[in-house]
Amino acid sequence: MRTIGLLHGMSSVAMVDYYRRINDRVNELRGGHERAELVLSCVNFGVIERCVRAEAWDEAGQYLAGKARGLQRAGADFIACGSNTMHRVAPVIEAAITVPFLHIADVVATTATDIASG
Repeated sequence: MRTIGLLHGMSSVAMVDYYRRINDRVNELRGGHERAELVLSCVNFGVIERCVRAEAWDEAGQYLAGKARGLQRAGADFIACGSNTMHRVAPVIEAAITVPFLHIADVVATTATDIASG
């Protein structure tokens, strides 16, 4: 099983939901006592909030890139970010790591296309 790196903490409530849903889905697909292999980086939302309010996107990108590098060092085979807003700095994150970074916009676009095509 591949190890998922989750870059999260913009909302602790959402993080808990993501964690539960990921594990429920892995168990649904694999059965038994199977759960996802995850490494998680919970960021300081105070840093993120200040960056967003000040439109300090470079600073936000560098902060999250550092967290993504930590996830990679911890063994993540790919990294996902649980924040729509922070995908604005995805290019900075991608440039800082060598594992794939999953874009939430790609998933939303695929789902929308599937729904539209019926």
